[in-house]
Amino acid sequence: ATTPANAPLVDNDGTSAIVGTASPYGGSFMASLAYAVEHGYAGAAAAWNRIFAASNSNVIDALNNQVGYTQFSITPRSGLTALSAAAGAMVSGQWVQLSTTGLTGALFNTGANNTLDWMDKGAWDPINKQARWFGNGHLEDRRFHQYDEATNTWSNLADPPWDPTPASPVFDHGYRNNTCDPVSGDFYYRAFGGPAYCLNRAANTWTTLPADPTSGTTVGTEWLGSIGTQGGLVMRSGASVFVWDKATNAWSTRSSSLPSVAYPLCSRCDAGNFVYGSSGSSLYRINSTGAPITLASAPVSLDAFSAITFAEPVTGNLIALAGGTTAYLYNRLTDSWSSLTLTGAPSFGTIASGSKIIAVPISTYGVTMFLIWGAPPVVWLYKHK
Repeated sequence: ATTPANAPLVDNDGTSAIVGTASPYGGSFMASLAYAVEHGYAGAAAAWNRIFAASNSNVIDALNNQVGYTQFSITPRSGLTALSAAAGAMVSGQWVQLSTTGLTGALFNTGANNTLDWMDKGAWDPINKQARWFGNGHLEDRRFHQYDEATNTWSNLADPPWDPTPASPVFDHGYRNNTCDPVSGDFYYRAFGGPAYCLNRAANTWTTLPADPTSGTTVGTEWLGSIGTQGGLVMRSGASVFVWDKATNAWSTRSSSLPSVAYPLCSRCDAGNFVYGSSGSSLYRINSTGAPITLASAPVSLDAFSAITFAEPVTGNLIALAGGTTAYLYNRLTDSWSSLTLTGAPSFGTIASGSKIIAVPISTYGVTMFLIWGAPPVVWLYKHK
C-alpha cells in the first residue's frame, strides 16, 4: 500500500506496513486495527506500534483526520501500555530497558536466600496479559510473583490454599516448573516433590491434578497445546518424560530412557508444537506423541548453572545466554547451533545458581522479558525477530 506521496509506509524493521491506500479509506483500516488492539487479538498491538514508530507515520494521522472523514478517527480505548509501546518500537536484535513500578528486592528476599535462586523461567498469560511464577528461597517461604501489563506493576500474590503458611520452610525452587495454557490463561505449577496444581483464571480457583507417575521430583514442566484435544503438560523427571492430557485428566509415560538429570534443565515450548528438553548439552524434541527425538548438542550445558535459556516467541528457536556477552542460537529448522551476537544487552555476568535472572517469552508482542536481580532489580526486553 502507498501513502499520498506514493511512498510505502516503512516500519522500523525495514518492511512495508500494510495500512491502506492513498485515500480516506486508509483510515478505515486503522479503525479495524484499533478494534483488534482493543479486543486483544494476538499481534494487533505490535502492529499498531510498528505503524506509529514509522518515520512517516504522520501520513496515517492525515488519513484518519481528513475533513469529512472524521468517523474513521478511532484509536484503542484502552491505549497502549508501557510494555506494548516499548516492544512495538523495537527492531530485531535490540535490547531495551523497561521502567516498571513496584519492583523492589523485598518482593524476592525471604531471609538468607531469594526466590529467584535456582530458576530462570516465568510464564506469560496472553489472555490476562500478566507474567507469573512461583519461586522459593532454600528452606524458606515460597512466593507467587506477578507482573501486570495493564498497570505496569510488580506484586506478590496471595499464597494459594495448598501452600504452607507464609514463612514456612519449603524445599522448592520453582526450577522450570511454571507454565500457562495460552488459550484459557490457566496457570500451572508442579511443586518440586509434590503434585501439579492449576489456577483456573476465569473462576480464580485452584485445583490439584491427579498424582503423576514420577518419583516425586521434577525440574521441567511445559504446556504443549497439541496434546489431545485441549492441550496438556509435558514434564521431565530423572530419566523420564510424562504427559498430562487435559481432556482426559490423566498422565501417561512418554519415555523412561533419557539420560537422568537431577537439577534444573532446559524446558521450553515452541508455540505449542513441541517442547525442548535437555540433559547437560544434549537436547531433545518432545512432540505430542511418540518418544523424544535427539537434536544437535548445544555448545554449552543448558542447565540453570550454565545458561539462561528461552524459546524465542516468534520463530520458536532456542536461545541460550551463557554469561557475559556469550550466547547461542538453536535453529529448529536446520537442527543446528550458531553463535549469537548480543548488541546493547545488559551484563549477565557469570551464569550460576545465584544468577537470579528470569526469562519470560511474551508471545503477545514477540519479545522476551528479563527480570535481572540487582540493587534495585531491573527489567529488560529483547526482540530477536
